[in-house]
Amino acid sequence: AHEHDEDARRALVREEWLARRVPGQGFPRIIDHPRREHLYYLMSWHAGETLRASLARGHRYATHELVGIGRELLRHVGALHRLGIVHRDLKPDNIHVDRDGQLRLLDLGVAASDGDDLREINNPGTPSYMAPELFGDTAQADAGTDLYACGVTLYELLTRKYPYGEIEAFQRPRFGAPVAPTRYRPDTPAWLEAVLLKACARDAKDRFETAEEFRLELERGAERPLASPRRLPLLSRNPALSLKIVAGLSLLLNVVQAYLASINFADECVGLLLDALDASPYKDNTIVMLWSDHGFHVGEKFHWSKFTLWEESARCVLVCAGPGVTPGTRCNQPVNL
Repeated sequence: AHEHDEDARRALVREEWLARRVPGQGFPRIIDHPRREHLYYLMSWHAGETLRASLARGHRYATHELVGIGRELLRHVGALHRLGIVHRDLKPDNIHVDRDGQLRLLDLGVAASDGDDLREINNPGTPSYMAPELFGDTAQADAGTDLYACGVTLYELLTRKYPYGEIEAFQRPRFGAPVAPTRYRPDTPAWLEAVLLKACARDAKDRFETAEEFRLELERGAERPLASPRRLPLLSRNPALSLKIVAGLSLLLNVVQAYLASINFADECVGLLLDALDASPYKDNTIVMLWSDHGFHVGEKFHWSKFTLWEESARCVLVCAGPGVTPGTRCNQPVNL
C-alpha cells in the first residue's frame, strides 16, 4: 500500500537503521539476509507476550514484579538515550517479555535520534502516555518525556488506571495533580507511590532527570525511600474551583441566615401583637387562632430545618387561645383547615 509513498519508505529505512544501532540485549535483533528485491527487514522472534497482553489476561502485578520490570525497562531506555535516541511511544503495547523473563522494547517506528527529526514530526505517540508539556504548541519529545511514559506505564501495570485518566487523541487535556496509586491499590508501599508520583509529575522539573536516577530509586526501594511529594492544597491546584466553592458556601450561609432571620422577625411580630392584645380591653373576649405552613413552627424554634417526608410536611400547627380554652392543652387529632 505504501510502495509509492516516499515518506513511508523513508520511515521504514530509518526504523531499520535505528534498530541496527541499538544494543542486542533488550531489543529484537535485525536478521541479515541476502539482497532484497522489496523494501522490508527481518527481526528476531521471541515467544512471550507484551505487557498489554498480560494486563488483558488479568495479571495483577505485585510490587516486586513491578520493580523488576521497571529496572529492566529503564536500563534499556537509558541505553537508547545514551545513543541519542528518543523512543517517543513507550507503553505496555511496545514492551515484550519472553518466556525466559527477558524484557525487550519494540517499535522504533516513531523514534528519533537528533533535534532536526524531533522538529519534523509533531509529537507522535499515544496521548495517555504523553507528558503534559507535549500538548502545548512548542514543546518537543525528549529523554524526559520518555521517562514520563515509563512512569505512566508502571503506574498502569500497578493500578490498571492512568495517573490523569485516559486521554483521547482529539482532547486538549487539563492536568491537575496525579491520582495517588493507593486510591486504586491500597497495598502500594509508600516509597513506591512516591516514586511513581514523581515520575508522573505534571511539571517536568519535578520528575526524574535520567533513566539511571529513576532506576536507582526503584532499586533502593524501602531501604532509602524517596520523600513523598507534598500534595498541593486545592487553592494551589485549582484556584477557580476553590473560589467557586467559597462563593457557594458563602451563598448557602447567607440563605440560612436570612431564613433564620425571617423566623425571628415573624416571631417578634406575633409577640408584639399578642402583647398589645393583652394590654387592650378586648383580651377577655377575643379568640386568637394562629397557624403556619408545613415544617417546624411556633413552639419548636430550635428547629429550623424542613423535612420532605409526608408525615412531617403535610401537617401544620394550629394554635387557639380564648375564653374557655385551658392554657397548655394539646390535641394531636388532625383537623382539616
